[in-house]
Amino acid sequence: MLEKDFVDKIIEAPDDENLWSVFADWLSDAGDTRGELILLDLDASNQGSSAAVQQRIEEIVERSQADWLGPGFAKVWSACQRQVERGFFQQDDLDQLLQYVWKRGFLSRVTINVPAWRGPSGLDILREVIQSPAARLLSDVAVGALEARDHTGGPSTCQEAITVLTSQSLPLKRLHLGAFDPSDQAKLARWTVGELSSILEAFPRLQDLHVQGVDAYFSEDAPAHQSLRKLRMETLDLAIEGLDPLIFGKFPSLESLALWCGNDGAGIGGMLMMLGQATPNLRELSLRNSENTDQLVAGLTHSPIAPGLEVLDLSVGNLSDLGAGALVDMADNLGQLKMLDLRDCELSPEAATAIQARFGPKVRLGGNQRQADGEWNEGDTRQRLMGGRHDLGPILRGRR
Repeated sequence: MLEKDFVDKIIEAPDDENLWSVFADWLSDAGDTRGELILLDLDASNQGSSAAVQQRIEEIVERSQADWLGPGFAKVWSACQRQVERGFFQQDDLDQLLQYVWKRGFLSRVTINVPAWRGPSGLDILREVIQSPAARLLSDVAVGALEARDHTGGPSTCQEAITVLTSQSLPLKRLHLGAFDPSDQAKLARWTVGELSSILEAFPRLQDLHVQGVDAYFSEDAPAHQSLRKLRMETLDLAIEGLDPLIFGKFPSLESLALWCGNDGAGIGGMLMMLGQATPNLRELSLRNSENTDQLVAGLTHSPIAPGLEVLDLSVGNLSDLGAGALVDMADNLGQLKMLDLRDCELSPEAATAIQARFGPKVRLGGNQRQADGEWNEGDTRQRLMGGRHDLGPILRGRR
């Protein structure tokens, strides 16, 4: 057998310790230090890791990782180091450019921060890393952005990163595009994501897709994906038209869905009524940052997904007392619910009391709420994120 044959088998059965053990013996016979590393890790997993074993593992990784990554990576990384030496950017920037985690001589997780400066960049590093033999078992990738220090650099190119990633056959299970603090609205607005369907086709094992930025969407002809279990889209301009695969049942294994809804509450509220057969396994639903939370609740009231939900997050939205009343009325239809997040909503004290009485310890309240005199709490996080306040509903009276 060739190394590729072992790797292909491990991709299909990553937890098969017997397979790993045979592979370790094969590597050791070939004089490859990864053989010893794998055996040490297997023993540590089964019997616990002593300080001596952990030190030996670290020694092997430190001594061998440059060889595992290959000459292409060494060349582009040296070019980046020369940029530091010449003062074009600082060592701190280089340290943020790439972080990675090794597992048994292979990369398991990589975080790339694509900078805006000229010269060797995160895209060059990303290309060399994923083309390396060390990336054959890479399962987790996060792509972020670093700003040019003078802020004159062009926008970070998420689509270029997607093109680089999808050029290789990787057993990815998790992909995070836009890996930065979501409260940094300016950075979100400059990170253009674009079309995502190529990811579905390139990574059939993908289970978790997390997207942050603007203009993120799936095309209407996106392929079906049987493995995707978690989808998070934290965008500033979400449009219902970009969610066609979700609506038409192309993600049948989806268990967790998180959307920043913006001003498209009506469209997404209508979508909720279509998700029963499309997402039969959905248990966690987050619809945050909405300017029309009442419309989302209205859609959920008539949605077949409601009885199976265990987590419902409507936080940082403008849920009015009318919407709160609808939630109280539909409580019996949320029989599996374990957590309801209504933090930083626009509830009056009366509505908050009614919600608390109906859902008890399941509900999370707090943050931005109206006071009894109609004024607002300090620290208005929703105004920062959404840019407005709305009082759409009557005060709840007489509700259980």
